Amino acid sequence: MAIQIYGLYKGMASPIAGVALINSLLFGVHGWFMHQIAAPPSTRYAGNWDCITQMYRAGGGLRAFYVGMLPTLWRDTPSYGAYFASYELFAGLLTPPTQPLDEPSAGLLIAGGLAGIVSWISTYPFDVIKTRMQSDLLGARSSMVKTAIDIYRADGLRPFFSGLGATCVRAFPTNAATFYGVSCMRAVLEKHNRAKAIDPAF
Repeated sequence: MAIQIYGLYKGMASPIAGVALINSLLFGVHGWFMHQIAAPPSTRYAGNWDCITQMYRAGGGLRAFYVGMLPTLWRDTPSYGAYFASYELFAGLLTPPTQPLDEPSAGLLIAGGLAGIVSWISTYPFDVIKTRMQSDLLGARSSMVKTAIDIYRADGLRPFFSGLGATCVRAFPTNAATFYGVSCMRAVLEKHNRAKAIDPAF
């Protein structure tokens, strides 16, 4: 049984590392650009390349593009574990014993939505910390721990969960559709493979 469960997570390390790196760069750059778009005309950069150049110079080189990397890792790594583990749990609870867990059904649709909510709840405070770090253009918050302390001292625990409700509302349909779409495509491909095995000309 342990080997079977382990097999569900084979090859997971590489995608997690890649997603964390990409998201850190993506949202770091996005935060800087959005700040400049909203800034008064006198403080705007001359263009995209000028913005990138100024980020590089003011942020200590390439480090500027990776602000928030650590909280991104803390957010994404455990959240993906909670994501797939909770999906398997809910799928087992919401699917009749006689029905295969990879067969599209209403139960899998709900399980996917609930898994999305669980994944966000499990690590949402790290997303708040990441966002604060990436929006702090003056560099006052130099680390994840210092940012968390500043947030707590200013407003307590409440900011760490600000917006969680709206995020969960968004997460349910998005992840329900994701898992259901995967199960539908898997069913289509398996049907095609069976037909091809019977008739190679199919």
